[in-house]
Amino acid sequence: MFGKHITNLPILKQDRYKDKSLPESYAVPYKPVPLPLADLAMKEAGYNRTRLAGQHLVGTMIPRVDPKAFTDAPAGEPTARPDLLDKNSPGAKVSKDSNVVAYAKIGGIVAAAGAFTWFGVPVITSYAGAGLGYVKGLVGM
Repeated sequence: MFGKHITNLPILKQDRYKDKSLPESYAVPYKPVPLPLADLAMKEAGYNRTRLAGQHLVGTMIPRVDPKAFTDAPAGEPTARPDLLDKNSPGAKVSKDSNVVAYAKIGGIVAAAGAFTWFGVPVITSYAGAGLGYVKGLVGM
């Protein structure tokens, strides 16, 4: 990598043909279409994106490949750009909860499921047994 073996990589994009703007050309600001949370998350995660290994190197003396994240969204966030979410989609109303709040919600769900199992299942089975007895009485078994 030193001396005559070092390779210079072009920093700027050098096209063979340069484009010249025409007098009738114009530009308008890009306004992205709001997306639901699922579509935006799939887009940021790189779904249907073709990644080509290139020469995007970092460093001064000994180049190394720049580590690129698999997704654009930061850790713990549903999406990197919440401003692109459709305001009417269910994912747009996702709040940023701490771990304590998330654990409390999960604990509440587990407690509600346990209470329903403890109290609700016997009631449902007694109604099912009574209904089965009623049907047997109608049929004459």
